[in-house]
Amino acid sequence: MKHILLAGCAAMLASCTSTPATSDASKLLGTWVSEKNGCKEVYTFLPNGVRTYSSGNEVGEARYTVKAVTPFVFQCTDVITKTNNGTDCDGAPGAQKGDKANIFIRLTSDNSQMTLCADAAGDRCSEWVFTKQ
Repeated sequence: MKHILLAGCAAMLASCTSTPATSDASKLLGTWVSEKNGCKEVYTFLPNGVRTYSSGNEVGEARYTVKAVTPFVFQCTDVITKTNNGTDCDGAPGAQKGDKANIFIRLTSDNSQMTLCADAAGDRCSEWVFTKQ
């Protein structure tokens, strides 16, 4: 579902200008996990601008950039660089190499949870909630 949300909102943003190593990205760094119906999604944001992910049978890697909108909302551009083309937790084919997504990542004030959204207001968000590990 996240990959569909990510791909579906690609037209929303022109680009993000921050590099991954800036303080904009520091709140996102680390591993985030969500589980639904016995299936686990795992995202790891690395300081070098790489995001690794797994969702069901899908495993991959992406390059990302972020820009803070507020202290707890970030614009993120994400481009898939590696994928095994496995089926994700929603039973859909995974993202393809080269797929680009522009999303808004919303964090809780204690930085313990994140949600992926198609808009900064948080009106159109994925049902998956990720917890920082």
